[in-house]
Amino acid sequence: MRNILISLFLLCPILCMAQYSDKDLYAAYLSEDMSLWQRYLTQTEWSTLSPAEQARYLNYEYGYVATAIDTHAPDAKQLVARFGEHINAMTSVLPEATILTYRSAHAAYRAKLSVWELVSQGMLAFRYEHRALAADPTNALALTLAGNVYFYAPKILGGSKTKAHRYYQKAVHAYRQQGDTLYLHHLTPHYGSRKSS
Repeated sequence: MRNILISLFLLCPILCMAQYSDKDLYAAYLSEDMSLWQRYLTQTEWSTLSPAEQARYLNYEYGYVATAIDTHAPDAKQLVARFGEHINAMTSVLPEATILTYRSAHAAYRAKLSVWELVSQGMLAFRYEHRALAADPTNALALTLAGNVYFYAPKILGGSKTKAHRYYQKAVHAYRQQGDTLYLHHLTPHYGSRKSS
């Protein structure tokens, strides 16, 4: 019996990966059904994942937490806190620009959750994003988040649709350069419409 339990424990991450493929998760995103992302994140045990699987998990967590905040999910604060813990756990694994980008997102999420932290966390999001781009000006994720930060930030905090559009264009170029068609398809239809906003 003990051997069966150990085998099931070891198989769980493999089964979770098969059940939640990038293709299926992306299709769910396109259909605006984030429940699959929620199931992937809640049914996958972080501590059992390899560093590569944790990096993948963190990327989906980054996307899902934003949705949880926008839809006023009751557990949004806990999700933001857990996202912050996972970022800290990956500091020695992921490139500096990627970690700083996630830290920027984390600060932006905290700003959206609290009127009291709006200014302090909003400014922190900008600082982390500037540091991310200084660490690697061609990091596609950092360029995308820079676009998001400038697009969604109020003008009083430095928001600018023009700057956002410029960063989205750079991000599209960076994704093309690295052959990442998944992000490219996600970003291309949107940054064009943001231009006219």
